[in-house]
Amino acid sequence: QNLLLELKEKFNLEKIPQKIEVYDNSHTFNTNAVGALISAGVNGFIKNGYRKFNIGKIDVGGKRDDTGMMVEVLTRRFSKDASEFPDLIIIDGGKPQFSAAKMVFEKLNINIPFICMAKGENRNAGDEKFFYKDEVIYLEKHSALMHYLQRLRDEAHRFAIMTHRKKREKNALL
Repeated sequence: QNLLLELKEKFNLEKIPQKIEVYDNSHTFNTNAVGALISAGVNGFIKNGYRKFNIGKIDVGGKRDDTGMMVEVLTRRFSKDASEFPDLIIIDGGKPQFSAAKMVFEKLNINIPFICMAKGENRNAGDEKFFYKDEVIYLEKHSALMHYLQRLRDEAHRFAIMTHRKKREKNALL
């Protein structure tokens, strides 16, 4: 509860989030692309709230586009029943993913606060920056809130990679 209160205060959220969804994508050289969604609440991870998204072919200039993949995942997820929406969304990514998510939510007329979490220039844990509304927010490297957000992101990343590996292994057997 204390971390959720700190999260509310640091990002100036209207209320303490009771349900958070975290998104990440995984693929290998344009193949077996998947999107992953994990859910967390006051009591920890909500395993029955995890979702996998098989991502279709998205090419920009002949290569897979992570931003396009996120657009597909968010569009598919938030075109559903509004009663199941979270209080906060966290997306693994930087400014391009932030712009893409903003576009999707405006198009779908969805008003849920969302944060994009990008690793720093050297991709070191603790150097993350957070894109929220029209600002970039930094947290103290060893703060409890930073560790909490990293844990959420890492779980989404783990789930995305696990899902991608299973899809790759299945396709290798075909």
